[in-house]
Formats: sequence, structure tokens, C-alpha cells
Amino acid sequence: MMPPEFTQPAMWCYSGPPRKPTDAWHQYRNARIQKRQPGGDTVLYLESLGWSVGEFGINQAVDRMSVGYLLEVNGVRRALDDLQWVDWDVRGRFLAATRYGKLQIRDMEANQTLFENDLSLMDPNPTAAPDSAGRR
Repeated sequence: MMPPEFTQPAMWCYSGPPRKPTDAWHQYRNARIQKRQPGGDTVLYLESLGWSVGEFGINQAVDRMSVGYLLEVNGVRRALDDLQWVDWDVRGRFLAATRYGKLQIRDMEANQTLFENDLSLMDPNPTAAPDSAGRR
């Protein structure tokens, strides 16, 4: 299995309702961005769902907002509720991090997992950042 490639990513495009001046951080509407599969017709959507109070809590959400993913295949959209993060690599493969701690490469048309690594079995080992990671 070839590792994911991110050298020339597809662009996320905004596709939600217009933003009001009082809604700078998408707090009062469901903002949506979309990204077409490289070399394909499938579309991935990311939508903000409001303030996070879900299973990960406000400190582990994306900018304190809860997000949901949808996948559109042949004009039909379906929710991807089991996923915490998704994206395409440059070859159009579907990359996913599940809410259960697994990293996956999926074939969404065949509805099968091509690669999986279960990180939930690992123990965290936090270390201090190296000096080179500091501000200059």
C-alpha cells in the first residue's frame, strides 16, 4: 500500500449560506465547505454544527465547534458520523480518522477499508517540543 500523498491537495471551497458581520466564526449558522475528489466526481463536505458539547468536549473540537462530514456520490449525500477527520490525498484516496482511534484509507465506492492502523491501543507519551519548534 502506497502512503498518502499531500503534495498537490485539492482546494476546500465555501458552499454555505452568506456570513453576517456578527457571525465571524460561523457560530450562528451551519457553514459548509466542500472538496471534490482528485480525479473523480465524489464530493466531501465539512459542515459546522454549532458549539461542541459532544463526546470530545469543547477543548478537542475544531475551533470549539462541532463538525460533521458528508460524502456525495452520484448526487446522493450520506453522513459520515463515525469520523473525526477526513480528506483526500492527491490520488483521490479517502483518508479518515475514526472517532474510535483508527486511521484508515477507504474505498468509498466499494464500501471497504483498504488500510487501517488502530491508534487507540497506544499509550500517550507526551514530550516537550524541541527548541527548534519555538518562535524566532
